Amino acid sequence: MGLSAQTLVRAEEKADSLLRQMTLEEKVAQISHIHSWDIFDEKVLNESKLEELLQVSPRGFVEGFPLTAEQCRKYMPCIQEYALKHTRLGIPVFTVAEALHGSVHEGSTIFPQNIALAATFNPSLAYRRAKAISGELHYQGIRQILAPCVDVVRDLRWGRVEECYGEDPFLNGILACEEVKGYLDSGISPMLKHFGAHGNPSGGLNLASVNCGVGELHDVYLYPFKRVITSLPVQAVMSTYNSWNRVPNSASHYLLTEVLRKQWGFKGYVYADWGAVDMLNTFHHVAGDAAEAATQALSAGLDVEASSLCFQQLPRLVREGKVSEALIDQAVKRVLVAKYRMGLFDNPFKGGKAASRLREKQSVELSRRIAEESVVLLKNENHLLPLDIRKLKSIAVIGPNAN
Repeated sequence: MGLSAQTLVRAEEKADSLLRQMTLEEKVAQISHIHSWDIFDEKVLNESKLEELLQVSPRGFVEGFPLTAEQCRKYMPCIQEYALKHTRLGIPVFTVAEALHGSVHEGSTIFPQNIALAATFNPSLAYRRAKAISGELHYQGIRQILAPCVDVVRDLRWGRVEECYGEDPFLNGILACEEVKGYLDSGISPMLKHFGAHGNPSGGLNLASVNCGVGELHDVYLYPFKRVITSLPVQAVMSTYNSWNRVPNSASHYLLTEVLRKQWGFKGYVYADWGAVDMLNTFHHVAGDAAEAATQALSAGLDVEASSLCFQQLPRLVREGKVSEALIDQAVKRVLVAKYRMGLFDNPFKGGKAASRLREKQSVELSRRIAEESVVLLKNENHLLPLDIRKLKSIAVIGPNAN
């Protein structure tokens, strides 16, 4: 699938027109995130907090992770309506959810994780699962998901193995394309993650650096991303919060600009994994403070900040001549163009009453089918099983739960 040249030009023109009307503060708001703790009291929307937060401009994105699916259905349209009717420019907001194996919100259909999906070796199931999840996302008022995870896994000690399709770049690429197609065909914007080498961190530690050569970087870790980005109109990529050869991925001009945009022609926006911008200061120590972290990320080609407030330093930095407003305009335009391309301006409430219900029979049946096809049979060589206690001299129980 793809977008017509006319659609692309129209989105660019509309984004440019809107950008010319925006204040600097409105621009920075558009590349920032509203988090559930900003506007919800437990699981109830606090309209006063919402109004106070959006009095300048709607943020570009909003999530409500503590909410149930039914609560999302109740509150996400309210937030969207407020952004459209009660802010100066009426820019719609990307409503965001995790959906690695079904929407994260309670009440949604739970599907097998990606590692099980890959074990089926059946790409059509990836497409069908994405379509089924999309119906439930529309029911909940969600338009942007933080998925799929297409990291190539090369260390089983890593704590996110189950989120991925496994160790083979080619299989990762095939399944990722099918899953992305399923979301795009259903009006949901998928976000490829996590861009930059991620699935083989030193010691298996989630934040640790992946150390490898340029050839391995491209042939293994980046291959699935390239396959999707060069063949499908995906609008969003998430940067990782770890590093490649000890250079933070979220501040890598080589990865985010030279490779992603110049070599592959990616036109969408790069969204920071949560806290990744602030980690340039607090974890990687390549930035001396929040302002420097924001400058490094934005200059490298990262467009949207989540779960930290470093980008709030940008208006001051522009006025002091330390950051070019053109850099901010570039990031904002990428977000606005994506919103036009995904139909948010034309139909911000897509889905609604016409959307699927939760846990429909066919979705539950599909979940079971994926689970069944994921079963892997091993050859019982030399009749090892069942174990015969009379022939065993010792049994080793290994691992953190051995006690």
